[in-house]
Amino acid sequence: MNREKILEIAEFRGITELICKQCGVVSTPAEVRLSFNGNKCGAYCPECNSYIKWLPTAKSWRIFLNAKVGMTDIEKISTDRLQWHLRNIKISEDLQNAIEKLIERRTTDPAAFIAPPPDIDTKKEIELMDREKYLIEQKALKQAEQKRLIKSIDDAADYVKIKELIARIEGLGKTVNDLERQILRTREKLRELNAG
Repeated sequence: MNREKILEIAEFRGITELICKQCGVVSTPAEVRLSFNGNKCGAYCPECNSYIKWLPTAKSWRIFLNAKVGMTDIEKISTDRLQWHLRNIKISEDLQNAIEKLIERRTTDPAAFIAPPPDIDTKKEIELMDREKYLIEQKALKQAEQKRLIKSIDDAADYVKIKELIARIEGLGKTVNDLERQILRTREKLRELNAG
């Protein structure tokens, strides 16, 4: 990776100015000092030499798809998967805007998008990921209820009430363990899907 390539990518991505967080100097990508670290390129202030930000090293936006595929160009990902990514993954505002523009372009001109053959069953993977998220939420709710019941034992006045609370706590414990097993099975199915 060389300086000219980074400047070309920055121009393509619309990065016209970089603002130093330390001294407030506004610079263009051509004016800053670039430091290469593996696949990354850091921009540093020409005045105070402070780090400003990482500059993109590829013209196209990429996202982490899964462990098998790794980083993938957003142009090669189906619209459904991109929409799922927007709803469920915390991403930068720039990447979010790029994905939204791509989705808009695909929906206004479907001929502009010819999906590559999927190397994984994306719909099944999304279903499994949504299921895992739901199970984790349910487990957290059950654990919170269990903690609330444990605290309420101190307030119980008689032996029968305490015994009843303990039985409910134990029942919730079994439910939490069952949810944990379901989460592990769902993760195993995801791993099999990605490996297959």
